[in-house]
Amino acid sequence: MAMNMLPLVLLGSLLHVGCAEVAKPSAQSSEDSKSEIAVAVVEEHRTDEPIFAVESWNGTWRGDQPEYPMYNANGEPIVVRGMAANVKGSQFTFTIRKDGVASLQQVVDDGRIMNFEGTWKGQIDENQPPSIDASASPPRLRAIVCELAATDTGAYRQYALVVDTKSQGVRCIGTSSEPTFFVQLSETE
Repeated sequence: MAMNMLPLVLLGSLLHVGCAEVAKPSAQSSEDSKSEIAVAVVEEHRTDEPIFAVESWNGTWRGDQPEYPMYNANGEPIVVRGMAANVKGSQFTFTIRKDGVASLQQVVDDGRIMNFEGTWKGQIDENQPPSIDASASPPRLRAIVCELAATDTGAYRQYALVVDTKSQGVRCIGTSSEPTFFVQLSETE
């Protein structure tokens, strides 16, 4: 019986501590308390870490996608002659142009080279600090999505280049079966 009471005692203690921190009503107006809450929320989200952002996506982005296993429709690894079937690693080179045109050259570790061309569209960073002069700079993008077709076969590919604030880099995301990888701006347009 004593063992069954322990969780109840702990839960009761937590509830008591949680309830003990309720603020007492004050004589302040509701407007003052609303502004204090807003300030508290803003201060809670401030950090000393610099915010990572991409100021311009135009240029050449390069990155290496590692080798990865292939899976069947049930999510099980595909095995051929007793060995796991893997997709070879590749070097990706994205070229992003100001006019909305994108290209990709994928060089597979086995020597194959695939070229893709298409368009890109940006996704606006909603966390961008407001500018006093809206005409001073265009909205900052937190990601771009490249819609690409192979120049020889027409095969369709879609990749997103996304700002990863935790890692302070740009991550390339393909299909759900592909591993993500980081790309770096190597040349600007």
